Amino acid sequence: EFLSAQRARGLPPAEIAQIYAQWARTQPYEQRRFERALRHSDRVIREGAAATLRGRTDGASLPLIEIALQDADDAVRRCAAQALRGRADGASLVLIEKALRDSDRYVRGLAAEALRGRNESAALVLIELALHDSIAFVVGEHAVEALQGRSDGASLALIEKMLRNPGGVFTTRSIRGYAAQALGGRMDSASLALIEEALGDSDSFVRVHAARALQGRNESAALTLIEKALGDPEGLVRAGAAAALQGRDDGASLALIEKAMQDLAVGVRESAVQALQGRTDSASLALIEKALQDFHPFLRGRAAQALQGRNDGASMILIEKAFQDSNIAVRGYAIQALRGRTDSASLVLLERALRDVEAVSLHAVQALLGRSDSASLALIETAMRSSFPSVRAAAIEFLLVRTDVEAQAVGRRLLATPGLDSNLRFKLMKMVPPQTCFMRVLEQLSGAH
Repeated sequence: EFLSAQRARGLPPAEIAQIYAQWARTQPYEQRRFERALRHSDRVIREGAAATLRGRTDGASLPLIEIALQDADDAVRRCAAQALRGRADGASLVLIEKALRDSDRYVRGLAAEALRGRNESAALVLIELALHDSIAFVVGEHAVEALQGRSDGASLALIEKMLRNPGGVFTTRSIRGYAAQALGGRMDSASLALIEEALGDSDSFVRVHAARALQGRNESAALTLIEKALGDPEGLVRAGAAAALQGRDDGASLALIEKAMQDLAVGVRESAVQALQGRTDSASLALIEKALQDFHPFLRGRAAQALQGRNDGASMILIEKAFQDSNIAVRGYAIQALRGRTDSASLVLLERALRDVEAVSLHAVQALLGRSDSASLALIETAMRSSFPSVRAAAIEFLLVRTDVEAQAVGRRLLATPGLDSNLRFKLMKMVPPQTCFMRVLEQLSGAH
């Protein structure tokens, strides 16, 4: 009767199934009842029952997943494939293999996703099976992600096989690119040799992923390969190489960042500016200042973003400069860069930002999070009287995390504000002592009468 009522409301079957699943989780567990639900004539009940199996790793749930994988409905089988994630038992690999041979590509993709974190040799065989799938962008991508988490020699041999594709055993073009992607995160010399090989490939898709795979590698040989990739004729490859410079703080990498910032392609310059974030040397700051003068507003925004985490006076001068930009997004990034700063100069700028457009004002409130000084409370009180609902809501959230006497005093003053939004008033009452709230209600009632 309940499910019929939901159908009468016009809810889609998938949503009704989720409602059923939520209800089923609250009921005492009975294996037979679950089996009956999974074999029910109503597809919504079968889907809901299969959805409740997610997160379970006990042996009793495995036969239930198997029943759901045999269902005629794609949605039920997809729920069953999802329920295979996070399991470590050998028996579940048998069901993953079955799901990898399903007629529905999304069932196969979810089965490939369930192989993440599994390091058995049998799992590697299934990863290779998934890589042969004709729908690479659904199934192959998940298989590669499962491969990326492995560090054994057998998985590297599979990556090498994918890259070289002897006899054309892998039928989809993108598989070789995914192979280069799977080299990311590996730190051995053999994988670096394969990256070098992939950077010389005739297919730009392979070269792009090979360049990105260099990120996080700090060997001098890796830097040499990044420099080589920065000279690639394809802009996406050069952008990948520039992105790989992020996290490095040596002088040689800074020279390559500077080179990439002179590239004609906007995407390359963007990746280079992003690579400056986290660097604290004065030479990096000079490059950020240069990027703030770029004609492209998106790059100026990235430059402002790169200033976050720096607490020196020189970077504050650049944040102030970025806040004067005519572009709203650049000003927003400049205010974001103030997060974590506790100096008085940043408070002055935040006060100005609260008088800006809604997006910038909202960033100003968010930048105040974590501060515990009285001056920041005064700004929050200003934000609470903003004409923008999102700014007022963010200011309330700021107050709710503070339990000090000063914050409660601000809460009391705001409760006395005429015409305060009822939702905001309710939230404020959570932080102000009950007797104060009671007195405010009495005052308002007496005023109304």
